[in-house]
Amino acid sequence: MRKSSATAVSAPLLATSVIVAEFDIDTGACLRACYPPVPTSPSTALLSSIESGAPPGIAGHTEYFANVMLPDGAEKVNVTRTVFVVNRPQPPLYLRFPVYRFARASASTGSSDTQAAWERRPGEETARYVPEILLINATTEEVSLRYKDTEIEAPCAVPMENISSLPNIPADVVRFSKQLEAMLKNEATLDRSYSVSFASGGDTNTMDAGAAATSGAGGRGVGLGGASTAVGGGGGGSSIGDYTFVLVDYTTAAVARQEGYLMKVSNFDRLLKTMTTLLQRKKTAAAAAASGAPRANNSGDASAAAASESIVTPLTEAGSLSTMNSTRKEQPGSSANDTFKTTVHDIRLPFMPDMYGGRHPGLSGEGSPASPEPRLAGGGGGADTQSTTSSMEQSGHLMLPRTDPTSSGDDSDADSVAGGHHVDASSTAAVAAAATEKGGQGASTEASRPVLFGLCAVVSKRDSTARRGGITKSVAVLGPSLVWLEPFFPILVAAAQYCCDVNGTDKSAVRELQRILKRCYDSVNNAAGMVAAGRAKVDQLTAEISKYCTLSSGQQAYVYYNDAPFGNTIKAKIPLSPESNDIVFTRYSLESLIETLGPSSLHLLLGILTEKKILILSRKGEAADVCEAALSLGIIGNMLDRDFMARKVFPYVSVSSVNYFMQVPGYIVGTLNPIFDNVNPWGWDLLCDLDNKSVITAAERLQRKTTGLSSSAGGNWSAATAGLANAVGVGGGNDAEALRNFPAPLQQLYKQLLNTIYHLRALRIGAVERSHRLRLMVEDFVYTVVLVGYVNGASVSVPNALYSTFAHRSLSALRSEMMLTSMMDNIRTHILHRGENPALLLHCVALRHCAWGETPVQRTLQALLDLLNTACDLKLFLRRMPLAVGGLNAVGMQLTSPSAEARAAAAALLARLELVPEGKAAIASMNNFFVMIYESGMTGAGR
Repeated sequence: MRKSSATAVSAPLLATSVIVAEFDIDTGACLRACYPPVPTSPSTALLSSIESGAPPGIAGHTEYFANVMLPDGAEKVNVTRTVFVVNRPQPPLYLRFPVYRFARASASTGSSDTQAAWERRPGEETARYVPEILLINATTEEVSLRYKDTEIEAPCAVPMENISSLPNIPADVVRFSKQLEAMLKNEATLDRSYSVSFASGGDTNTMDAGAAATSGAGGRGVGLGGASTAVGGGGGGSSIGDYTFVLVDYTTAAVARQEGYLMKVSNFDRLLKTMTTLLQRKKTAAAAAASGAPRANNSGDASAAAASESIVTPLTEAGSLSTMNSTRKEQPGSSANDTFKTTVHDIRLPFMPDMYGGRHPGLSGEGSPASPEPRLAGGGGGADTQSTTSSMEQSGHLMLPRTDPTSSGDDSDADSVAGGHHVDASSTAAVAAAATEKGGQGASTEASRPVLFGLCAVVSKRDSTARRGGITKSVAVLGPSLVWLEPFFPILVAAAQYCCDVNGTDKSAVRELQRILKRCYDSVNNAAGMVAAGRAKVDQLTAEISKYCTLSSGQQAYVYYNDAPFGNTIKAKIPLSPESNDIVFTRYSLESLIETLGPSSLHLLLGILTEKKILILSRKGEAADVCEAALSLGIIGNMLDRDFMARKVFPYVSVSSVNYFMQVPGYIVGTLNPIFDNVNPWGWDLLCDLDNKSVITAAERLQRKTTGLSSSAGGNWSAATAGLANAVGVGGGNDAEALRNFPAPLQQLYKQLLNTIYHLRALRIGAVERSHRLRLMVEDFVYTVVLVGYVNGASVSVPNALYSTFAHRSLSALRSEMMLTSMMDNIRTHILHRGENPALLLHCVALRHCAWGETPVQRTLQALLDLLNTACDLKLFLRRMPLAVGGLNAVGMQLTSPSAEARAAAAALLARLELVPEGKAAIASMNNFFVMIYESGMTGAGR
């Protein structure tokens, strides 16, 4: 066995510890040994030997981790794997409300709030019609204000009595709202011709086109602490009944100030319910403390409230995310002058626009649907409860049931909302309380520890002398990066097999187990020096260019390591980057999910982007199947949030683990237990059924419907989709019908992914490379969708070539819903590289769209030339042109353009790329025809 070198010792460890678990017929799953041994302290003297010897982050939760390491059905297979996370980060949970900020003009200091002059205070000077986001920390209850991914007002505690709504909206605010509505109406008209104005951000979810209505009745404004509030009214005889103007007095801030926020009545009602719920819990805790009862955990209750808030309710009056009709007609009987009234106890909210751009009944103006969107009646029943629909309801299905917790007409307390549907308040409170109590254990200490990933090898051996007829043991290695551990999986298998030969639980048996674990630990960490040395030689950006943008083998992105700790030599190919993109899948990669689920896989993509709770179930498979499916989806989430997998992905769970993920918004959970098939009380929004090859929503589960391929129609996916390799990109039958339910941009994405799968297979490209390219295609789509909204109101303009796809009303609505989640919190740091101009990425995508059509590209090429001034700029450009989306062929194609200006600009761009070595390799990776034309042109220019 290789000895540890000085370099390996000084380099950061790839593995922090190795543990072994086994199933004891008397006690169940339990941990047996750990290496390196954890020194005991007086504080752990009273714990059991297993608890005191567990690594930090696992001690206190040994039962949970033992159950993850020994999944259900492990005894039925010889070898399987599971994955888990230790020391999960627990960031604050926020409740989010789109608002337009106003400040009182200095000239109207002595005037009343209604008669005062109010000035719009946007987050950016050029973003007058782009909303800000008001955030409430569910734990501390502090209020802050965010514009895009920048905090513009620091968190500040605001007493409830300092929040109130005005009885009449000030005239300046009414004037602004009318300007905004006129712009949105114009944008809705232009959208039908694919020429969209981006000045207002296309935010159909925040401010609906034509939402202004005239109301003669003025509401009475009261503080949020009051028992009843009427919201609405107007100033000077004008009113905007769908909106209200809320005043917040920041008296506890460093500088006392008053701000006004224009927001939708539905959002204000949600804010009202949230604040009222938090106030009631405070009073309950105070009463319990006064009576001598055990003190309640307020922070935990707040976290549970946020968890319930994140699972919004719209199984009633919710928008259909996959049944948008492009030829909507106005609903009979609708009127532009309908009066909108609301109170706390009797609230009738306007329907929210669906994610794909359609609007629900109740909104005036163009684009009203012909009939109400589908809804589920009697949402209080369990999963097996039979539901009925009224004559005004469609029988169509909901794609994603969650948009706005107040989109339901139910006036029940916020505590009775969970799991995307109404359930009994007492049962929900009990589940949420249990989740908060168990999941919050050790949060203060574990939050400061580094996140660790655990990779387990589970081995079963038949043994007639054993009480169960066999032995099952699991060896797990913990480290900071899963991709650094995965190449050593064969070593874990060998170690587990050796551990199966160790009998007994006495000290001598534990010492023998630790000797086996030490050999495994040393073998993994002996490679640490090689990884550190490789990372020091090349930066991550250069390594990514070599791996994704050139035809070279990408060897700069990997190091190769051989070792034989248990006799057989293993050959490990270790990625230099700790990112999760290099996970090797055997069953359920992104490609396999697309192939297995068909068009319904798009539901999962939308669910990740909008923080839906996703449960992956397989009754007939093994733990490795659901783990790989969960990790594949987690990689998509990591595109927008680098901590997504660490915070939200639970690759394998059992029923005993439910308290660890119930309170996590937007979780992705894998399980083998069919009990999770029911919506109640688990609260999932989307169920990915690997056995039936389908994706269903909570609403569809309650209605006993499926959206994907049924088990009968989709048993043989290859046969059912035999025509998918044609030029159209999708065959007939159920797949074609399911795909037509999605909007055009997503249909186009699915067809591109599917065609790429068949094309790469025809070229005999390996599975790992295929997975990389498919991921990059999804990354390109997601980044463009997000950035088109991110630059709204800024100095960066969106290229015209992107209008037809990324300005589509469905993607505008998608961005609006994403604004209410944490997925949009770190765009500049998680999407853009340091110093990267967002215009670079947008123009790269625009160039590819120009190459596919007949749109003039000269302006796009010239804009790129203006952006590429340094070597770093050139590398960033190359990274945005991976081979997965055509590489530099989009530039090379313009060498054949009939326009002399376009040909000259393309040649100049390629010549500039040759200034860096990576550029030369990328040019050589173009289509041979384009390379020949470029080289011929350069030779002629040289002569």
